[in-house]
Amino acid sequence: MTEEAPQTGQTFNGNPNPAAPAKLRRKERQAAALALRLQGGSYRKIAETLRAKGLVPKSYHGGKAHADVMAALAEFNTQLAEEAEKVRRLELERLDVLLAALWPKASGKTVDYFAFDRVLMLMDRRARYLNLYKQEPALGSKDNPLYVMPPVTEMVVEHPSDGGDEPDPVDETSEEAQTGAVEG
Repeated sequence: MTEEAPQTGQTFNGNPNPAAPAKLRRKERQAAALALRLQGGSYRKIAETLRAKGLVPKSYHGGKAHADVMAALAEFNTQLAEEAEKVRRLELERLDVLLAALWPKASGKTVDYFAFDRVLMLMDRRARYLNLYKQEPALGSKDNPLYVMPPVTEMVVEHPSDGGDEPDPVDETSEEAQTGAVEG
């Protein structure tokens, strides 16, 4: 026997009823607040507009409009993340099909090096979808990262001073470089 949704309650089998009238009104209010915000309305103006339309009580103010916009954005981000996860799973399934088709050619007794290269590419793509590559933490803050330079001694290229094949560089600021005269 199945349990029917309560007429006036907010739960169904112990879970919140997604079709409860109060929830539907709240979702409608949040969607309206987000639409007004997307049109450039301030939170105060959003509150005034929703009060004028009769969607909210007279006590509704800019702070509540802000909360409604943030709640609508959070739900949108959740839906977007769920959709992205579905797409990621679909792409991984496609990569599996391609990998299964190329694997025998890439790993057989006679290796097809083109197939081998494609297998490596597919494995790399799969690792990226699964976020398997370790990311190095940045130093400093997120907005102001610090870059660590190698020691100066590692950046200096030694010049052959023992009569090697390369001529000594001329200091362009010297008198010799400016006049072209060489002592000697």
